[in-house]
Amino acid sequence: MQNPLLQTDGLPQFSAIQAEHVEPALDQVLKDNREWLARRLADPVQPSWDNLIYPLDEAGDRLERVWSPVSHLNAVANTESLREAYNACLPKLSDYHTDLGQNQALYEAVKAVADTEQNLELSQTHALARSLLSFRLSGVALP
Repeated sequence: MQNPLLQTDGLPQFSAIQAEHVEPALDQVLKDNREWLARRLADPVQPSWDNLIYPLDEAGDRLERVWSPVSHLNAVANTESLREAYNACLPKLSDYHTDLGQNQALYEAVKAVADTEQNLELSQTHALARSLLSFRLSGVALP
Protein backbone atom coordinates (compact mmCIF):
# COMPACT_ATOMS: atom_id res chain seq x y z
CA MET A 1 0.00 0.00 0.00
CA GLN A 2 1.35 3.40 -0.93
CA ASN A 3 1.47 6.13 1.65
CA PRO A 4 -0.71 9.03 0.46
CA LEU A 5 1.43 11.48 2.42
CA LEU A 6 4.38 10.62 0.19
CA GLN A 7 2.48 11.38 -3.01
CA THR A 8 3.84 14.70 -4.15
CA ASP A 9 1.75 15.34 -7.24
CA GLY A 10 -1.45 17.30 -6.91
CA LEU A 11 -3.35 18.16 -3.79
CA PRO A 12 -3.17 16.11 -0.59
CA GLN A 13 -5.46 13.08 -0.59
CA PHE A 14 -7.06 13.92 2.74
CA SER A 15 -9.64 11.13 2.56
CA ALA A 16 -6.89 8.53 2.07
CA ILE A 17 -4.67 9.69 4.93
CA GLN A 18 -4.83 7.44 7.97
CA ALA A 19 -3.05 7.74 11.31
CA GLU A 20 -0.77 4.80 10.42
CA HIS A 21 0.58 6.79 7.46
CA VAL A 22 1.82 9.72 9.53
CA GLU A 23 4.91 8.49 11.34
CA PRO A 24 6.34 6.38 8.47
CA ALA A 25 5.93 9.28 6.02
CA LEU A 26 7.54 11.77 8.35
CA ASP A 27 10.36 9.35 9.18
CA GLN A 28 11.03 8.80 5.48
CA VAL A 29 11.16 12.49 4.61
CA LEU A 30 13.33 13.34 7.60
CA LYS A 31 15.71 10.49 6.71
CA ASP A 32 15.87 11.56 3.06
CA ASN A 33 16.47 15.20 4.01
CA ARG A 34 19.20 14.33 6.50
CA GLU A 35 20.94 12.02 4.03
CA TRP A 36 20.82 14.63 1.27
CA LEU A 37 22.22 17.30 3.59
CA ALA A 38 25.04 15.04 4.80
CA ARG A 39 26.01 14.25 1.20
CA ARG A 40 25.87 17.91 0.21
CA LEU A 41 27.93 19.12 3.15
CA ALA A 42 30.53 16.40 2.48
CA ASP A 43 30.80 17.45 -1.17
CA PRO A 44 33.92 19.56 -1.77
CA VAL A 45 32.18 21.60 -4.48
CA GLN A 46 31.76 25.24 -3.45
CA PRO A 47 28.23 25.71 -2.08
CA SER A 48 25.99 27.89 -4.22
CA TRP A 49 22.40 28.96 -4.52
CA ASP A 50 21.77 26.19 -7.06
CA ASN A 51 23.48 23.31 -5.26
CA LEU A 52 22.67 24.16 -1.63
CA ILE A 53 20.10 26.86 -0.96
CA TYR A 54 17.51 25.93 -3.58
CA PRO A 55 17.70 22.16 -2.87
CA LEU A 56 17.54 22.87 0.87
CA ASP A 57 14.37 24.86 0.27
CA GLU A 58 13.00 21.96 -1.79
CA ALA A 59 13.76 19.59 1.10
CA GLY A 60 11.77 21.88 3.39
CA ASP A 61 8.90 21.84 0.90
CA ARG A 62 8.90 18.02 0.86
CA LEU A 63 8.63 18.05 4.64
CA GLU A 64 5.80 20.59 4.49
CA ARG A 65 3.92 18.46 1.94
CA VAL A 66 3.89 15.65 4.49
CA TRP A 67 3.34 17.61 7.66
CA SER A 68 0.83 20.27 6.57
CA PRO A 69 -1.97 17.79 5.76
CA VAL A 70 -1.31 15.98 9.04
CA SER A 71 -1.43 19.22 11.00
CA HIS A 72 -4.59 20.27 9.19
CA LEU A 73 -6.33 16.95 9.84
CA ASN A 74 -5.29 17.08 13.48
CA ALA A 75 -6.99 20.47 13.73
CA VAL A 76 -10.21 19.70 11.85
CA ALA A 77 -10.77 15.93 11.98
CA ASN A 78 -9.04 14.97 15.18
CA THR A 79 -9.25 11.34 16.27
CA GLU A 80 -7.41 9.59 19.07
CA SER A 81 -5.23 7.61 16.67
CA LEU A 82 -4.37 10.69 14.61
CA ARG A 83 -3.63 12.68 17.76
CA GLU A 84 -1.28 9.91 18.95
CA ALA A 85 0.52 9.82 15.60
CA TYR A 86 0.72 13.61 15.50
CA ASN A 87 2.08 13.81 19.04
CA ALA A 88 4.61 11.05 18.34
CA CYS A 89 6.00 13.12 15.48
CA LEU A 90 6.35 16.44 17.29
CA PRO A 91 9.66 15.54 19.02
CA LYS A 92 11.05 14.28 15.70
CA LEU A 93 10.19 17.56 14.00
CA SER A 94 11.64 19.54 16.88
CA ASP A 95 14.88 17.52 16.77
CA TYR A 96 15.15 17.94 13.01
CA HIS A 97 14.67 21.71 13.10
CA THR A 98 17.05 22.05 16.05
CA ASP A 99 19.65 19.98 14.20
CA LEU A 100 19.31 22.20 11.13
CA GLY A 101 19.42 25.43 13.10
CA GLN A 102 22.51 24.41 15.04
CA ASN A 103 24.39 22.70 12.22
CA GLN A 104 27.72 24.52 12.12
CA ALA A 105 28.70 23.09 8.73
CA LEU A 106 25.40 24.15 7.20
CA TYR A 107 25.73 27.61 8.71
CA GLU A 108 29.23 27.96 7.24
CA ALA A 109 28.00 26.75 3.84
CA VAL A 110 25.09 29.20 3.80
CA LYS A 111 27.43 31.96 4.94
CA ALA A 112 29.82 31.05 2.10
CA VAL A 113 26.98 31.36 -0.40
CA ALA A 114 26.01 34.75 1.01
CA ASP A 115 29.64 35.92 0.90
CA THR A 116 30.59 34.66 -2.55
CA GLU A 117 27.50 34.33 -4.72
CA GLN A 118 27.27 37.07 -7.35
CA ASN A 119 24.24 38.38 -9.23
CA LEU A 120 21.58 37.15 -6.84
CA GLU A 121 18.07 38.50 -7.09
CA LEU A 122 16.96 40.75 -4.25
CA SER A 123 14.64 38.01 -2.99
CA GLN A 124 17.55 35.55 -2.89
CA THR A 125 19.72 38.00 -0.98
CA HIS A 126 16.88 38.57 1.46
CA ALA A 127 16.34 34.80 1.88
CA LEU A 128 20.03 34.31 2.67
CA ALA A 129 20.00 37.15 5.20
CA ARG A 130 16.92 35.68 6.92
CA SER A 131 18.49 32.24 6.93
CA LEU A 132 21.69 33.54 8.52
CA LEU A 133 19.67 35.47 11.09
CA SER A 134 17.76 32.30 11.92
CA PHE A 135 21.04 30.43 12.42
CA ARG A 136 22.36 33.15 14.71
CA LEU A 137 19.12 33.19 16.71
CA SER A 138 19.45 29.41 17.09
CA GLY A 139 22.83 29.98 18.70
CA VAL A 140 25.03 28.40 16.05
CA ALA A 141 27.40 31.39 15.97
CA LEU A 142 27.96 31.53 19.72
CA PRO A 143 31.56 30.95 20.87
